[in-house]
Amino acid sequence: MSQPLLSIVIPTKNRYDCLKKFVELFHSVYTSSEIQLAISDNSDDNSDFLAFLSTVDDKRILYTYTAEHISVGENSDRAILLSTGEYVNFIGDDDADQREIIDVARFMKRYGIESLNCYRCKYVWPNLKNKVFNYGGSLTIRRSGKKLINVNIESELVHVLRSGASSYGKLPCVYNGIVKRTVLDEIYSRTGTFFPGPSPDMANAIALSLVVKKHCFLDYPVSWAGACVKSGGGMGAMHKHALPIEDASWLPAGCAENWETVLPHFWTAATVWAESAMKALRRMDREDLLRSKFCVESVYGRFLVYSFSDRQRIRSLLKNASLPKVAKAYISAWFSRFMAFWKNLTLTTIGRAGSFRMIKDINDVVE
Repeated sequence: MSQPLLSIVIPTKNRYDCLKKFVELFHSVYTSSEIQLAISDNSDDNSDFLAFLSTVDDKRILYTYTAEHISVGENSDRAILLSTGEYVNFIGDDDADQREIIDVARFMKRYGIESLNCYRCKYVWPNLKNKVFNYGGSLTIRRSGKKLINVNIESELVHVLRSGASSYGKLPCVYNGIVKRTVLDEIYSRTGTFFPGPSPDMANAIALSLVVKKHCFLDYPVSWAGACVKSGGGMGAMHKHALPIEDASWLPAGCAENWETVLPHFWTAATVWAESAMKALRRMDREDLLRSKFCVESVYGRFLVYSFSDRQRIRSLLKNASLPKVAKAYISAWFSRFMAFWKNLTLTTIGRAGSFRMIKDINDVVE
């Protein structure tokens, strides 16, 4: 079989209820021979999924299983290494892609685009219940201009680092993005992984930003994010997105011992993304950017907003920090949280908030 143009890769663990639906979607809708699906499975018992796969006659689906426990990063590496496509799209087992993704990959090849990411709409699986809002089974979409933007990677990277890696913005990222394999291989050859940090998405985004030459952002949700009760997004919605690093079994071995000393020794969205960005810069030999551009005070400000009950974990670190910068980040995080609250309140009550619209009662990604 000739090399497919695009590989969709999925690392999975104990979430077959979501994964089966995407396999069903792939088999029934993504009919092009130019696309393949590669799954790396680290579930406790895969007998149920093997029985399911035996009913799906599709040679484009590649599958590998690892019985012993591995980190989410290693499982993600194995998914990409299993695939053979010229371009790679990485999604979670609770995410999905639009059928137009193969057209976007063709466009990228035609114009020599190495990396592309997009605006992501959000699907919440019915089993996820938020403590405040009831948005299980909903799809939130934004009015799209369908514009293609050439991204200045260098300035975008500086913006991300100065925010303390609060998000990866419009940086290239294989998660919910499309990246040329040769670019991914360059990162792997330099670091021994496609994800040189404990959080695969942020680590990959930082590493890619140091090697990609031509990157675009598409204002259209070619690939979109899902959230289920067992996912990181789901844990955040249920306010369970914080715990001691030693208890986060999905992190790489030695993560707790090698944690950055300037960060709170605690796993939250703010700390693990900052840790991942810092580790990626170190492993890509760009500590100069870490010293000159990374704003750790932004991490402290967000930690005080989203993890206030654990504020004692950050007290000693504040002694060596610029308190005005911490205060600025603290106020900014509170403003963002306030705006998110009103957006969610409006969406769940009337179904619209500005350019956003929420569609309810959607049972799965196929629907």
